[in-house]
Amino acid sequence: LGREFRTGLQKMMTYFLAAIIAALFSATANAQSVSYGDLSYSGTGNIIEDSLNNLEWLQWDVLADLNYQQTVDAIDVGGEFEGWNIADSDKAQDFTNALLSGFTNSCSVGDSGVTVCATSTSTVLPALTGENYQSVYDIAFFLSGDNGEVGILYHCTDPTCTTSSVRKDNNWGVGPNPNYPSAGENIGKSVLSSAGGGSSDAPISWLLYRAGTAVPGVGAAGRR
Repeated sequence: LGREFRTGLQKMMTYFLAAIIAALFSATANAQSVSYGDLSYSGTGNIIEDSLNNLEWLQWDVLADLNYQQTVDAIDVGGEFEGWNIADSDKAQDFTNALLSGFTNSCSVGDSGVTVCATSTSTVLPALTGENYQSVYDIAFFLSGDNGEVGILYHCTDPTCTTSSVRKDNNWGVGPNPNYPSAGENIGKSVLSSAGGGSSDAPISWLLYRAGTAVPGVGAAGRR
């Protein structure tokens, strides 16, 4: 009986170790480097490198649970993400230009309403930007005006988009919007898409950047 018990125990340990090795291999395989246009992600940490603008962008899933004021606090002096900045319309366009470098890009700073920047884009974009909103949409807010106006930048792989695409809306919520029917959406309404908001199950983060020469912070690498 003792020998049978030891044999069974050895088999269980073998299966257990094999499962651990398989899990580690899977995690390593899933953390692969990806690039698109002039943006790249090394597969570790949370930094998107931008060789076109010499900038770094924080992946969109990192602070998706924070609203605008919480994001401001996090990037303020002494905050966990000190040194990062919230993108405005110009910086959002810089991100778009880098992402679509070498491709046709129909978006510009002065666009009004939803603009399809490019179609038939790659399925690597979720791994590049980080995933936040839904399984087929990833979205980032940016400041599009001086009075709290908000824009959104997003990519979509859902069949309802007709084709995979990158899109930008400099006037988020203006016009018929099934989720937010009021016109002139602003920072206040964006709170809905945070952990404490009414749409916390579909969070949207703020597009954050910093100079490319900055040393990656502990917070950026540690929070996931």
